[in-house]
Amino acid sequence: MHSGSPLTHDCCQGNSDKAMAAARPIATEPKPESVWDLLSGTAGLRIYDIEGRGPLSRDAFADSLIAGELWNYVAHSGSQFSQLPVLATAH
Repeated sequence: MHSGSPLTHDCCQGNSDKAMAAARPIATEPKPESVWDLLSGTAGLRIYDIEGRGPLSRDAFADSLIAGELWNYVAHSGSQFSQLPVLATAH
């Protein structure tokens, strides 16, 4: 069994630059506003953060994603989501 990192394995020698490049964000990834436009604008879904705040406006969604404090969001089509209990989280 190999105990080193995957980048030091014989089959990966010389490929570490490719692996590191693959781990970096892609410059063409969608902007937060584009995600909101698709989910809320086109599909008609309401977007909430994982702590239950929302529905988020386009600007609030973009600001939240850019701040990077939360990674998970919920897109919901009905009003039932607002009746669910807010998740308790540690900050």
